[in-house]
Amino acid sequence: MPFAIWVDVEDLFRYVQHNARTSGIQRLAYELCRQLATTPVLRDRVRFVRHADNGLTLRPVAFSELESAIDAMSGNVVAGATGQ
Repeated sequence: MPFAIWVDVEDLFRYVQHNARTSGIQRLAYELCRQLATTPVLRDRVRFVRHADNGLTLRPVAFSELESAIDAMSGNVVAGATGQ
């Protein structure tokens, strides 16, 4: 069985919930995750996890969810029907 890299991204999601902008360390953590998720030789072996609601286990999360959260925070969301 090929190896897997598991990355806990809970802190990044919590940071996004309570802050308007990323700081240097959050940006670094996100960029490292992005590189792991998009590097061809690694992307099929990298998995991201968050804490489950029970606080005792982890649950998988798609990188696209993290990417969307960071993009929304950074103002990189595509404008809606208003064309803004």
